[in-house]
Amino acid sequence: MSAASALPRQEPASPAMLRAPIAMTKWRGHSGCTYVAVIHDLSGDDLATMGECVVLGAARTSSGIADLLGAAVSSPTAARSLAARFAKRGATEMHVIHAADTAAGRTVIASDLQP
Repeated sequence: MSAASALPRQEPASPAMLRAPIAMTKWRGHSGCTYVAVIHDLSGDDLATMGECVVLGAARTSSGIADLLGAAVSSPTAARSLAARFAKRGATEMHVIHAADTAAGRTVIASDLQP
């Protein structure tokens, strides 16, 4: 499987996402499901306000594509420690997904997006 077709992977943003007032991106998981994420800076003050979510640690390549370094279920109390853990792996961004209402759903998404 080529690097371009390997899963999980970042996918091109739609035109509507590019016009959004916040930075957004899409990820395709191992299952083929697509997840929309909001991009946050690792040192952002908003980390504690993200709520229950799935967080992806990512670093930009020279071509501008995000390299996925890890995926985890997060909570307001865990966000800063996850940011530190991802930073140690070389992450410069956290991609936050709010696509599941339950802990079980968030766990499924995090597993689907594990590199």
